[in-house]
Amino acid sequence: MRVLRIVVVFVALLELQLHVLNGISIWGRHPLILLLIPIAAAMEGDGTRAVIAGFMGGLVLDLYLESPLGLSALVFAIVGYGVASFERGVIRADRWLQPAVAGVASALGVFGFGIATAIFGHPEYFRLSLVGAVVVVGVANTIFAVPVVRLVRWALGPVAIHGAING
Repeated sequence: MRVLRIVVVFVALLELQLHVLNGISIWGRHPLILLLIPIAAAMEGDGTRAVIAGFMGGLVLDLYLESPLGLSALVFAIVGYGVASFERGVIRADRWLQPAVAGVASALGVFGFGIATAIFGHPEYFRLSLVGAVVVVGVANTIFAVPVVRLVRWALGPVAIHGAING
């Protein structure tokens, strides 16, 4: 049942990205809700879930981009791991902070994508215009964070506690 919920949430967010958000242009840039998948998984799960969710989400997104295949997967996985590492100490205690963290992590993810594309031979992505994308994605994902985190929480279910005694 959990696999079905994950597929439903993933496909719904992908469709929202491709058919709604890509049609919204602010300064020539589009929101990127798929970057919230690993961020939400990190906030509601653990680092492993976040990395896997980021890799899978980024890999599917790469099929629709002109950038090198796998680059979004790499960046999304790193963002998920980074948020999971940060989350252990701060975010769990302060749920009101989650949208801000999602916005900042999203902005850093877009900036990281620009750096990664430049490193892998596509410097056209790493220009001053990247600032607009960083701002648009950061602000949009701050707004979308709460509903996406709830969807991902529903899809993933509770995190298994390692070392728990089954009685």
